[in-house]
Amino acid sequence: MLVSPDTSKRDVRVNLGSIAERQFIGLLFYNNKKVLKIGQETWMPPWVHTKLRYTYDEDVEMIRHFPDLATEKALIQVKSAPNEAGYPTVTIEAASYRVSKRLQELGIPVLVVWKYQNGKFYGNWVELLMIKEPETPREEANGAHTPYLLVDKSNHRPASEFFGML
Repeated sequence: MLVSPDTSKRDVRVNLGSIAERQFIGLLFYNNKKVLKIGQETWMPPWVHTKLRYTYDEDVEMIRHFPDLATEKALIQVKSAPNEAGYPTVTIEAASYRVSKRLQELGIPVLVVWKYQNGKFYGNWVELLMIKEPETPREEANGAHTPYLLVDKSNHRPASEFFGML
């Protein structure tokens, strides 16, 4: 991916996430799975997103971090992990994880998958993810300061194993 010197790290991250999502949608279609794109960016006007962006409320969090894809049997969060090789973990925004867990607790299955550096997708159901807090709080790290969690990759499975359940 070519990046202009004016491209922010956030823009690069968002672009990688969009590419991963489109590729995963393609995999679902290839495997004869119906999928709908349902994330907030598909229906929320940008001015509303801007108003809600820094609102810390449980209901707003549910709207902003609702999974982006829906099949006939589950919701799916697609993440990009462009630098995961050599690390035992990948990351997930804490708010995204909380929303997916709440949905799962309401009986709505949520699959979370990451596109690894090898170009393949791996993940698991949200309730099976092994998470932990990072040693350095995001507020003290470089970057967006968005609270995140570390997700152990050891129980991730190839996404293709889940296609029969979607």
